[in-house]
Amino acid sequence: MNYLGPDAAKTLFRHIDDGDIRKLLGSMARYRIVPVDVTKRVLEEYYEMISESEDYIFS
Repeated sequence: MNYLGPDAAKTLFRHIDDGDIRKLLGSMARYRIVPVDVTKRVLEEYYEMISESEDYIFS
């Protein structure tokens, strides 16, 4: 979440259901350090996913 910043993370959490947030936080808790390339890939995939969605969360 550090890579997103507090405002983007807040917006993201507002649009994800509670079960997915729990899964995300559980996964984050298992890793102390996530390589930059992995973080970048995840954020790019997420951006593609929301860009294709009709409910674009940043509009």
